[in-house]
Amino acid sequence: MEGAAFRARYAFPVIEYADKTVYMRDKDALWSLTTQHLLTCTMRQVMLRKTLTVPCPYRGDPEEAEALTLWLRDELERLFDRPFPMAQVISVN
Repeated sequence: MEGAAFRARYAFPVIEYADKTVYMRDKDALWSLTTQHLLTCTMRQVMLRKTLTVPCPYRGDPEEAEALTLWLRDELERLFDRPFPMAQVISVN
């Protein structure tokens, strides 16, 4: 695999969870697992009528949390056909 292709596929291969650091080989699978987790946490918050602020499941910088926040808001709007400006993903450090 060429260097550029490798970097495109494995841009964020290391994840630091609160209790363990792991290497995720498949970036697409990582994205799927992360977004599924965030959507599940947010839907729980909706059902419990709590704040829509959810923590990122792994350590990340604020820019990544912002990108995930934008994805989450877009996904909720797609699902419910209304905006969710209060949905937010926060970094855990």
